[in-house]
Amino acid sequence: MRKLDLTITEDPRQAGYEVVGWVTAGPPVNGRQQARVVWVVNTLDGGEVGKAIQENAVIAGSLDGEWRPVGDIVSEVAA
Repeated sequence: MRKLDLTITEDPRQAGYEVVGWVTAGPPVNGRQQARVVWVVNTLDGGEVGKAIQENAVIAGSLDGEWRPVGDIVSEVAA
């Protein structure tokens, strides 16, 4: 989001919205597995402003352990 010149804060007193994301991965099938990333933008009182869903088949196990480089790409595309 910073690359898009959006202001980011860890201080909820300065925030206008909260972005929450989570990842799920299906079972491996033939060396691939279905990955799903859900992003939700909420107001600070919990009201949902918007939602984006990204889904793709990935190499089985590629999301196990450290996957920050993949996370950076996924979040940049979502933003």
